[in-house]
Amino acid sequence: MEKFDGSGNYPEKHLADWPENYPVNYLVNYHTHTAYCRHAGGTAEDYAQEAFRKGLETLGFSDHLPFPGDPFGYRMPYEEIGAYITDVYREKERYKGRMEILCGFEGKWVKGRYSG
Repeated sequence: MEKFDGSGNYPEKHLADWPENYPVNYLVNYHTHTAYCRHAGGTAEDYAQEAFRKGLETLGFSDHLPFPGDPFGYRMPYEEIGAYITDVYREKERYKGRMEILCGFEGKWVKGRYSG
């Protein structure tokens, strides 16, 4: 099986060598954005409700971190980080014992510049 080489190009047959009986029945999503990131719509509650309805076992939120000067656009403003975390943790508590909810961020790293 080809390996991911870090170039951003994923091999076309990355699942080709998985055994026939490989347990792929755990439904997860680790990359969910809310309206806080400015390029998605909906709230943490909206996404949690739909994920639970569809039978997901784990839902991970990963809105984009703010970045100094916002050179990328479509990012959460610094002053909304607390509200984002509060919203996700509210859903984490609501679905406790029924669906795992993770709170995280998607960040960028630019060599010689800031990270976030």
